[in-house]
Amino acid sequence: MNDTEGADFQALLRIAGITIPAARYDIMLDAYRHWLELVKVLDEPMPMAEEPAAAPRFGGEA
Repeated sequence: MNDTEGADFQALLRIAGITIPAARYDIMLDAYRHWLELVKVLDEPMPMAEEPAAAPRFGGEA
């Protein structure tokens, strides 16, 4: 268990003005921790050849 993640979660809730009932807090914190693991992949850059956002767009303006 990472105390920093718990503190970050509480800070984010305060900033957003969200209140979680005590009975739901532990499961929401667990979901937040799982989400942190999922978004780690976004920190890893993809090679330009594989990055879909770098693909050329043909066909003019939409």
